Amino acid sequence: MKRRVLKLLIAVTLALACVPTFVDAKIKAPDHVIYGTATVFGAPATNGTVIELRSYPEDVLLTRYVLGRDPSLGNQFALRIPMDTVEPREAGHARPGDAVHIFLGTRIAAETTVGEEGVAVRLDLDPQNMGTGPGISVALTQALEGNVGVSPMVFTMTLNNPSTESVSATWQTQDGTAIGAATCAAGVDYVSDQGVATVAAGAQTQAITISLCGDAVVETNETLSLLLTGATGGVLQNNVAVGTLIDDDDVPEVIIDDARALEPSSGMVDLVFHVRLSRPSAIATSFNYATQNLSAIAGPDYLARSGTVAITAGQTLAEIRVPVLADATIEPREQFRLVLSSPLALRFGRNEAFGDIVDPAYDPAVFPVEETTGPAGILAAPSDVVLSPDGLHAYVASESLDTIVAYSRDVTTGRLTRIAHYTDQSAGFAGALLDGPSDLVVSGDGAQIYVASRNAGAVAVLARNASDGTLSYVQSRSATSLQGASALHLSADGQHLYVAGGTANTVVSFTRTPGTGDLTQLEVETNAVNDPDDSGGAVTALDRPSGVTTSADGAQLYVASRFGNAVLTFNRTNAAGAGFGKLSFASVQRNGLAGVQGLGGAYDLVLSPDNGQLYVVGESSNAIAVFDRAANGALTWRTQIRKNDPGVHGLGGPQSVEVSPDGTQVYVAGFADDSFTVFSRATVASTGVAVGDLRVQQTVFDDEGQVSLLNGPVAIASSADNRHIYVAASVDNSVVVFTRDSNAQDLFKDGFE
Repeated sequence: MKRRVLKLLIAVTLALACVPTFVDAKIKAPDHVIYGTATVFGAPATNGTVIELRSYPEDVLLTRYVLGRDPSLGNQFALRIPMDTVEPREAGHARPGDAVHIFLGTRIAAETTVGEEGVAVRLDLDPQNMGTGPGISVALTQALEGNVGVSPMVFTMTLNNPSTESVSATWQTQDGTAIGAATCAAGVDYVSDQGVATVAAGAQTQAITISLCGDAVVETNETLSLLLTGATGGVLQNNVAVGTLIDDDDVPEVIIDDARALEPSSGMVDLVFHVRLSRPSAIATSFNYATQNLSAIAGPDYLARSGTVAITAGQTLAEIRVPVLADATIEPREQFRLVLSSPLALRFGRNEAFGDIVDPAYDPAVFPVEETTGPAGILAAPSDVVLSPDGLHAYVASESLDTIVAYSRDVTTGRLTRIAHYTDQSAGFAGALLDGPSDLVVSGDGAQIYVASRNAGAVAVLARNASDGTLSYVQSRSATSLQGASALHLSADGQHLYVAGGTANTVVSFTRTPGTGDLTQLEVETNAVNDPDDSGGAVTALDRPSGVTTSADGAQLYVASRFGNAVLTFNRTNAAGAGFGKLSFASVQRNGLAGVQGLGGAYDLVLSPDNGQLYVVGESSNAIAVFDRAANGALTWRTQIRKNDPGVHGLGGPQSVEVSPDGTQVYVAGFADDSFTVFSRATVASTGVAVGDLRVQQTVFDDEGQVSLLNGPVAIASSADNRHIYVAASVDNSVVVFTRDSNAQDLFKDGFE
């Protein structure tokens, strides 16, 4: 039986082999497969997108796939192209080498040819790969409606890539909750409009401006839309954007401060953001908030939070609390962002704040040693602190009590012990003119202390007893040109004293007599005046000078101008002779001009020991500006470091800046933030780091950790041995003593080595 079946099969096979191949029988080959990912101008195509493969040029549909139809493919597609190998070709089938087009919806996304049967080929799709032009988008925006007339709302049309040709789109406005009309009138929120926006070749953006109609009606925020159509030279990607009209009629501003918290040793602690309104509102207000990861990650570092802050009518204060979690890892400062959105009857001056998580065990630069306050009637509102060159004594000016307080200093611990205090009512001090002492400077030999008396418009000369630190009165110099005397500086050679007349808008030069320290006025440089004795021309921007220093080589004098928002450079006659010590105005660097930033309210300045950089703190800029100094004394602005830059806090209203004697650190007193910030300074150039570059190493805040008397810091002094830093806090009537961490020598960690 088996033999008979086998014979039959052989017979059938032989019979089929004799049949000609051109008969109607179809022998179909295995499918050719094209697969990959589908994106639309870089964004993933959505599930449900139809992907079609069509013959070219016949435009016959060969296969189709709906994205997401097959869960096993995930976010990929697979086009199975039916194949045949005989004539006549069956409709809807293909052969190797056939030209085809692939469409994402109605947009052509690829041109290719069919490959060999039974083969799968990867081809990722995106319309922008077809040379159809860049993707065109328009972004949401917002603007204040204004009170009268019209004010602009600016939409931005953006290309995802520049084009070699111009790209255009037609635009028109559409009502949302805001009502548009041809002209502004009662009940009209904006001027309805339309037009064509064109992005020039090589550019990527074009502004589209809508006119908003101002009114004085208190109302909720309203919206309109901008619609793009009819693109030329590109493809519409995101063609609708919402514009929010922010009602600014009697609407308070939300003010939110950055916040920080010390990482707890166990459990959790709340990092508290303080929110306040610029003024009470007659209606209830609210806004939304949400945390976002930066270097701090929700889960291990903090608990993510989002929600709504509601402020009832008449109230101005609120808090947002974010729990900070303990961990066992010693790590650098970590940060997350708190983003504000959806204001109701409010406006944002700033729609984000930053939360810093500080590990107290990580790389501290300084440690607090002592906080000292004087007895009532002796030390109040200290304005300056200085140390004697031998390090044995410290002297503090009390501006509100017209007092100079002398302390002995423990050179090992840095602690201070009060030994005496002096006013112009003290024995032997009659005529000392210690009225509002604002600044102190000690001569290089330690023999004299010079006092700038703001209210008296004078400079007092006090002799110092080097053995016990006591002071005696020598002389006073007063003049109209010294009104508001705010800052002093002795030249490195000890020959001249320079005084900033804070309200006289002057720099007054004195010749100093060696030995006695007596002063003889040499000259006066005055704002807007051309000194006929030099070739410097009229002085500019010398408005409320508040800081003054000279270069180590004595060739230049630099002045911080608080109201001028500037730094002035004067050339100094540096050779003995009739003009020795005189100044000649050379140049000025002004905030906002020629790219210079950080000089708003320029308050204090200091040169690095190597004379390579000038550091200036801007009180209203909340910043420290960095200038490079050339060999000829010319300044070139390098950069600014501002409060709220990544990783930067404690620069609110800075009023004092100092450089450590070894040049490795820069110290800044943030008056408005009750803070003391330590910057590491590069002293050797290395990869990615230039000499003079700064990095925040540590920020100490009042009422945090072991520090409780750092409210209103205004002055800084560093000991010559680099061991201790002294910070005068005017609001807390105190001097805080810090010791440098002797182990913190790796000043540029985390990629700055």
